[in-house]
Amino acid sequence: MKNRLIFRISLLILIFLFACSKEQTDEDVCDFEKRPCINRTGNIEVMLDIEPKPLQAFRETAFIVTIRGERLPDELLLDLSMPGMYMGKNEVVLKRTENNKYKGTGVIPRCPSGKTIWQADIFIQEYTVSFRFNVK
Repeated sequence: MKNRLIFRISLLILIFLFACSKEQTDEDVCDFEKRPCINRTGNIEVMLDIEPKPLQAFRETAFIVTIRGERLPDELLLDLSMPGMYMGKNEVVLKRTENNKYKGTGVIPRCPSGKTIWQADIFIQEYTVSFRFNVK
């Protein structure tokens, strides 16, 4: 009986720690309220901006990507996900609007768990560039 109680308490503590652990540091999270985010991979530089601001769930959102380097395709794919939780498939097709700029619109849902960190993976030829950000 005592061992069973200790086991249950230990299990609850572990669940609490994993559920409440911070997924990344604040430095790793883009703050689109202040400025677009830039990430580099291979020999390309990718800048992501999101509008309108403030960024909110369940609102049509424009994803604007600017790329420097490489010969670029006419379309890119942006995949929205929530680290550590499956929120269904949520992809945005980004179409070229200028030489090195792409734009597409999508909707970011609200997580039922209350988590707010989202990740945008942008697929550019053989590269994947990732950005993490908060959604209120």
